[in-house]
Amino acid sequence: PPMVSSGVRIGTAALAARGFGADAFAEVADVIGCTLNPASSEAELRSLRDRVGDLAAQHPLYPALLEEVAVR
Repeated sequence: PPMVSSGVRIGTAALAARGFGADAFAEVADVIGCTLNPASSEAELRSLRDRVGDLAAQHPLYPALLEEVAVR
């Protein structure tokens, strides 16, 4: 139940609202799994940050706002 802490809870509704599909969710899962690997090097962590940035860029939070700014 939500009131009993038993692990990590991830808000998938927020990602779905941004337009994440099955492939993007798989990428998120892979990034999380790689991040939790205690053997990850600094270079690997930087690569993961880039992957997260790419996902965020592909699925902007407010796409209509970006379009409005581009028109100006």
